[in-house]
Amino acid sequence: DKVQNIQETLENDSSITPDHVTHNILLHFWSKLNSNILEGYDLVMGAEQKAEDVLMEWERSYKQQQQDFIPTKERGGEKEEEEDILVSSKDKKKKKRRSMNPPNVRSWGAVINAWAKYNPAAATDENNDNLNNVVGVERSLSLLYQMEEEEDDDNLQNFSNNVSFQQRRRQMIRPKPDLIIYSTVMDALANTINYNQESVISNVVDVVLDLLDGMEQQQQEELEIQRRRQQQQRQHRYNQPYQQQKDETLIARIYVSAIKAIANAQEMNSPQVALSILERMKEQQQQRRRSSNYVYHGNDSLLLPTSFGYNHVINSAAISNAETPNDKRLHFQIALKAFQELREGKRIRRTNSNKSVAIPDSFTYAYFIKACCNLLPPSKSRHEIISKALEECTNDGYLSEEVWRRGMAGVSKEEMKEILILLLPNSIEEGYRSMVDMLYLGDLRVTDLPRQWSRNIGGRDGPGGWSFDVE
Repeated sequence: DKVQNIQETLENDSSITPDHVTHNILLHFWSKLNSNILEGYDLVMGAEQKAEDVLMEWERSYKQQQQDFIPTKERGGEKEEEEDILVSSKDKKKKKRRSMNPPNVRSWGAVINAWAKYNPAAATDENNDNLNNVVGVERSLSLLYQMEEEEDDDNLQNFSNNVSFQQRRRQMIRPKPDLIIYSTVMDALANTINYNQESVISNVVDVVLDLLDGMEQQQQEELEIQRRRQQQQRQHRYNQPYQQQKDETLIARIYVSAIKAIANAQEMNSPQVALSILERMKEQQQQRRRSSNYVYHGNDSLLLPTSFGYNHVINSAAISNAETPNDKRLHFQIALKAFQELREGKRIRRTNSNKSVAIPDSFTYAYFIKACCNLLPPSKSRHEIISKALEECTNDGYLSEEVWRRGMAGVSKEEMKEILILLLPNSIEEGYRSMVDMLYLGDLRVTDLPRQWSRNIGGRDGPGGWSFDVE
């Protein structure tokens, strides 16, 4: 209440002129709150909207000050800036004291992050803890797009074409979005499940690809700036390996969130786009390695696709809206391609001891078996594929309740009995008979299966309940 009263006083009293410090304090105060916390307070608008209003007012005040501090006069039909030489040192000090900085990228990021986390449904629905409100995602997207737009301010119209991007960027009022902002918005998109068909994010595929284009362009510009700095200033690069690791970790997260958002969109071309983003991720790594200012930081795999990215590609095919046999076959081929690349990762790890290569996990097998059930018609080949996937899953120790449930949904009880015969050693006849009885009763769970099959599963899904000696 006190902060709100102070803000209203600043807005209504023309004799008080807030500076950038005042705006910054107000902006971060509102952005760190959320509408759920403020429930019950007499507020005209939510904390997120108040933070955005402070940001817009800050930018407007800065532009107004720039116009006041850089007067122009007509001379010979052309506008010329007054010479600063004629200004006394006293006036310069007064001018410096009154000068205001524009909102920086952190200020914009604070407001975007507040909107991205805006989720009034979580306060009333315990099942929607991870569900972002569409309004919040739309607002965060809108602010990011405003940052990407080229400024059309009078102060930028007279820039020469030969002015470097770095100089132009330094004088621009509105900063360009950084990796943290792209990551924040992409995460919000990925975690938003209920899409409003009338909203700006109705076509999620186009929005995600636009964000990736903007992020990749931003990275190219940053790499170019770093290259010029090294050439002109010959600066030491003692902190560059750390910054590269930080950037590459964020870039990898952005790509994975993009694939997840594409999968959740369930559009007809989601599997193809998800796979193409995985390829873009690989190309981004190669591009950064080829950069002349790249410094090896001891970890050459931060931008390599992980099992998370592959799993979301497989899941995008499994939950796609494919209806015709041809579309289902095409989407299954995409899931199979991603699954095969992860299986190849196991071979590479065994032969080269390269731990940076992605390998399957429990989600991989669950999503792939789900893809088999949803995209392949009941047939002998589907039974063989699911049987082989379950065999590899148990050998790797990743049999979770989700994998087992998907496997039971994909084959009949008679077929599952055959799979158990294949997987179990001959020396455990008594345990096998007990499992078959529970199988036909529908009560067989992972905790009733051998512990070795789920040895790499943590938490409630594993390991299984009993053990056998492998000869």
